[in-house]
Amino acid sequence: MIPDSGKNKARASLGRIRAMAEKEFLHIIRDMRTLYIALGMPVLMILLFGYAVDFDIDHIKIGICDQDNSSQSRDLIQKLQAGHWFEAQFITRNQTDLESALDAGTIKIGLVLPAGLARRMARGESVTVGAIVDGSDNNAAVVGMNYLELFFATYNGRIIQRFMENNGAVMHRLEVRPRILFNPDLKTRFYIIPGIIVLILAVLAALLTSLAVAREWERGSMEQLISTPVRSHEIILGKILPYMGISLFQTILVTLFAVFLFKIPFEGSLLSLLLTSLLFASGALGLGLLFSSVLKSQLPAMQVALVATMLPSLFLSNFVFPIASMPPLVRLITYIVPAKYFLVMLRTIFLKGSGIMGYWSEILFLCIFTFLVLTVATKRMVKRMDT
Repeated sequence: MIPDSGKNKARASLGRIRAMAEKEFLHIIRDMRTLYIALGMPVLMILLFGYAVDFDIDHIKIGICDQDNSSQSRDLIQKLQAGHWFEAQFITRNQTDLESALDAGTIKIGLVLPAGLARRMARGESVTVGAIVDGSDNNAAVVGMNYLELFFATYNGRIIQRFMENNGAVMHRLEVRPRILFNPDLKTRFYIIPGIIVLILAVLAALLTSLAVAREWERGSMEQLISTPVRSHEIILGKILPYMGISLFQTILVTLFAVFLFKIPFEGSLLSLLLTSLLFASGALGLGLLFSSVLKSQLPAMQVALVATMLPSLFLSNFVFPIASMPPLVRLITYIVPAKYFLVMLRTIFLKGSGIMGYWSEILFLCIFTFLVLTVATKRMVKRMDT
């Protein structure tokens, strides 16, 4: 049984936390800048990144120099354009036209079909098809060459099969038939959108709370709080609770955009999404409070919060750049980036829906991180009050 005095103290503490939360909530709804950051920025970021960040390269512009001008070469050109990989801008007989178009940036790849192509293929001889690639766009060049290799491997298989059948031979081949789970079409948008959600929560949560305590010190209202019975942990909890609600609202908002606008599959449960988002947001909110309690004004606190959350979330979380290809020292740094763990959780919830067993270690890390950040922020608050 808890003594009555202990119950009264707990009740009084909850009352002070509630009063602090109500005060912060009133400030949020009266401050247009805070409302814009909390409600407008998530929509802007999900639309901007959702449409702009897409690593799927289709309809690569090519030029074709057909020096053979045969039915076989025309069939090859037709099949090359039948899919969505390539889009022929022109067909010419002069190879210099390809080089001029590459210089002008009109095409990314120039394909040269040599004279005698049909005749040599009919005899079963090898034919070399030339490809001139614009290397100034490295990504398009690599993807384009991969597409070309895949196309000609498929085309060669059909030619060989036809040649063997015409000559009365039987050819047995080993075929690989992959079965891709969770993202059958390998659309980059399916794993990019969860990363955008991570970025939104990390940046906006830290940004909002980085202004909270610093604003109190700038306006002199922190001295008034110090003179009241409100304790440091009660100030921290009172200020963070309204922003937790905002973070949950942001999660629901961007998830609706992801599922209904960008057609991202959602295989997990909404409860898992909200709980994991709340855990991650609590750590990010704690970071913002820590920055605002250390620095003396809103502008430096906001700048530090942006740098400390946006850059790691973009570059060290496996969002844009694969961690496996990073140098060992950088890979070691990624182990302390919370966005990396939350991204694993979101991709599991959205694409796999395998439940908590698929990301229990990530939950453990975020629990430890959130506890440490909030503890340091509280102790820093006590230190500032004592001084």
